[in-house]
Amino acid sequence: MVEKKPAKLTRSPSGARLKPTNLPGVYSFESTPPDLKRQKAGVKTLKRHGLPVRPRGKGSETAAHLWDSMMSRRFRHIHPHLRVTSTLNPPPGAGAPANSDFGSGNWSGGVVKAPRPKIPPRNLPPTKLVAVYSNWVVPTVRRPEGAADYDSPWASAAWVGLDGYGNAMNNGNVVQAGTEHDVDDSDNVYYYAWYKWYPGPSVAIDNFPVAPGDAMFVYVRSGGLIGVLNYGSAWLVNHTRGIETSVFWFGPPTSVITFEGISAECIMERPSQTMPDNKEVPYNFVHYGEIAFTSFGACTDDGTFFSAKDLYTLGQKSGLSDGQHSEDIVCRPPF
Repeated sequence: MVEKKPAKLTRSPSGARLKPTNLPGVYSFESTPPDLKRQKAGVKTLKRHGLPVRPRGKGSETAAHLWDSMMSRRFRHIHPHLRVTSTLNPPPGAGAPANSDFGSGNWSGGVVKAPRPKIPPRNLPPTKLVAVYSNWVVPTVRRPEGAADYDSPWASAAWVGLDGYGNAMNNGNVVQAGTEHDVDDSDNVYYYAWYKWYPGPSVAIDNFPVAPGDAMFVYVRSGGLIGVLNYGSAWLVNHTRGIETSVFWFGPPTSVITFEGISAECIMERPSQTMPDNKEVPYNFVHYGEIAFTSFGACTDDGTFFSAKDLYTLGQKSGLSDGQHSEDIVCRPPF
């Protein structure tokens, strides 16, 4: 039996106004009017445009301060033009820790797990992490020292996402969005913003410019279900250029993937590519210097907030990239 996508939408389940993009089943939120003061807008107005409401849950003080800062600025909204790529961002493979709390075959950065209930019965499922966000500066990348042309391309991806770390029911479901930074054998460098619901491929946002040194903010949310389909959304802001874009899209059907909300992450990753035989093969990793995930936050469906201090750090077992705690999560090569 083939599971069909729902009919063309004009509103999300929360009431947000949606505009179709060039990809079927993918939408963008309607931009706010030029004269709207977002910081003073009501909950209905914010939801109408797919914007988060001001945090008020447990531990939300830092998140509320960030919200005030974001909503006090005006960004030019770009309606996204999308392109499906062959890049994959799979969950972390196992590996011995480097200078981090835990090791991974392809992730470096930080992860927080959804808390289990503190009152009996303790076998109840954990609350779900449903939103995650962070700032970072797009790194300058190049081919690694001494790397030959035949080792190309070299790739890296910085992102925030939900699920993927310790998923029990799924084969690595991850809802995520971020920036990609790649180098080819002629030392041409390519930067772009993207989103995805793994195990699907990355979708590039071609008309949303990203360059090294740009200050980014990315917010990802999993909304739940429409019929048999998971859906999620992402809000991406390039502070340096004063622009924003948004995406509302469907993940795999529940017969393939069930969103668990078991983890939230900020990650600098060695991504993979899909080969003609459908196998996933990692790209060689770029040299990137350093990237810091600042103002990290995540929240659960009961309104509990988490910050960088709650994260465990991850390091690639290859030794190419470690996630380390300072006031934020900083990823860098350990040499």
